[in-house]
Amino acid sequence: MTRAAIKHAEDALRSAILAADVEALDRLIDDELVFLGPTGTLATKAEDLESYRSAAQRVTAHHPRDLEITLFAEDTAVATLVVALEGEFRGRRIAGDYRYLRTWRRGHDGRWRIIAGAVVGEPDA
Repeated sequence: MTRAAIKHAEDALRSAILAADVEALDRLIDDELVFLGPTGTLATKAEDLESYRSAAQRVTAHHPRDLEITLFAEDTAVATLVVALEGEFRGRRIAGDYRYLRTWRRGHDGRWRIIAGAVVGEPDA
């Protein structure tokens, strides 16, 4: 396992988010995902995918920086980064810097998937 593999997965996730590519997101997110949103609500994989599918969540700008990757085992890593984000979520404009924490795990098939995540931030809107 290398940091390059997680960097590649983060890049693929960014592309999928910007394109609202539900199929790509489905491949990158583990079925058992636990995600803590900025308001403290928990979301499942199904809820996350549905928000993109229904256009309840649209990201129009996604500029990551300060990516740090910590390796814990051959199959587990944590990525932290700050994202300058713009878009809309459930009819509300979002814009600002958000800090993400994502736990990645490599499955038996060799593919990396997000098993847990959280986001906090101070939006401008």
